[in-house]
Formats: sequence, structure tokens, C-alpha cells
Amino acid sequence: MTTTIQKWGNSCAVRLPREILRKLNLEAGHTVEIREDERGKTISLVPAPRRAASLVQLTARITKKNQHAATEWGTAVGKEVW
Repeated sequence: MTTTIQKWGNSCAVRLPREILRKLNLEAGHTVEIREDERGKTISLVPAPRRAASLVQLTARITKKNQHAATEWGTAVGKEVW
């Protein structure tokens, strides 16, 4: 498979075909590492390890629009404190 290096602002870019993105489970916004072989003749794009989001990052996404209403769990049974 071939593609073309194209000008993108002050840099250059390579478009990745959809079938490659599907195979590697990648999409726009994902991070990749650019690796060069020992001889400087070949480059590779390798998916960067994905880190789990922190609790702070997750709670920062909560908005009035996506927040669920309180749930009524009924009366306490046992030693629960409501």
C-alpha cells in the first residue's frame, strides 16, 4: 500500500487508510510513536500505550446534561447508613 506525504501547515503529514486504522484499532486523536530503524532507512508508526484516565479526568467530563438523577434505594437493611 502506498500513500503520499503532503504539506500540512508548516509540517508534512501522511494519511492513514481506514483499513489500517481498523486493523490497529486506531482513530483520530490517538497517539502513535514514530520509530526509525538503526540504519535510518525505515520509519514505523507504532500505537503508543494507552493510559487509563484518572478519576480527576473522568469527573471533569461530568456536566449537568450527562449527569444522572439520584436513585432511591429504599430503606436501610442491616447496618447501612443513609
